[in-house]
Amino acid sequence: MHARPQISVDEAITTRKSVRAFKPDPVPLATLKHILDVAARAPSGTNIQPWKVYALTGAEKARMSEAVLKRREEGPARPEFSYYPKKWFEPYLARRRKVGWDLYSLLGIGRENKAGMWAQFGRNYLFFDAPVGLFFTFHRDLELGTWLDMGMFLENVMIAARGQGLHTCPQAAWVEYPETVAAVLEHAGSVRDDVRSRVAERVEGAAADCNSNALRRTPRTTERIAASAANVPFVQNGRALFRSAGHDFAPFRRYSGSCMNTHGLKPSFFAFPMSCPAR
Repeated sequence: MHARPQISVDEAITTRKSVRAFKPDPVPLATLKHILDVAARAPSGTNIQPWKVYALTGAEKARMSEAVLKRREEGPARPEFSYYPKKWFEPYLARRRKVGWDLYSLLGIGRENKAGMWAQFGRNYLFFDAPVGLFFTFHRDLELGTWLDMGMFLENVMIAARGQGLHTCPQAAWVEYPETVAAVLEHAGSVRDDVRSRVAERVEGAAADCNSNALRRTPRTTERIAASAANVPFVQNGRALFRSAGHDFAPFRRYSGSCMNTHGLKPSFFAFPMSCPAR
């Protein structure tokens, strides 16, 4: 059974942070299912609920890390879309630089230490040692509004995770190698729809200076409208489970053929991890 949240919504929101070092303690499946059930109450335009979630643990998570790290050493990244602007401008440039240098400073990585920066960034592909990685996807034929729907769903996942005492780290790093990511997800029996968004969530663990990097926020307000549950395939050590619009799980059939040819389109990715922070 999952634990009843012990913190308020305000506290869950204000204590959420991007954690970059996690404990290896496994996240109970019941807790993960609860988080996703709660998050699926996010609004979506005309209630289309475009999100799908792929949870990797164990051998399949390790396979993903190994494949992407290998591809990273073989040559330049080939992202399918740009997550960031091609040319930065203020005030965004200053914010970006500050968070980057603050993080590297906590880790003792100087501005001239390019090898150290490369190695630290590579830890994205190890899920920062979290026991589970969540990948969030939606069909590529959907339009701009779906990105907004996904954002609200992802935020709900992170806040619901805080309610269970867990932390997460939204990652854009996975967009760098879309074909490699797609191939691994297909091997895990997880890919049918084209992938736009990936999130790996992790539990924070042992002492880690990088987790003390506090960020400032400009206040924002939003309105929310309830939506129903999402479809969530889980892949645990190679066995996939599928959740329809309820609480029942059943084996998720593997699809034959290359996911790169699904609907004649190529998938692209975004990701984040979840677990308990390393203190």
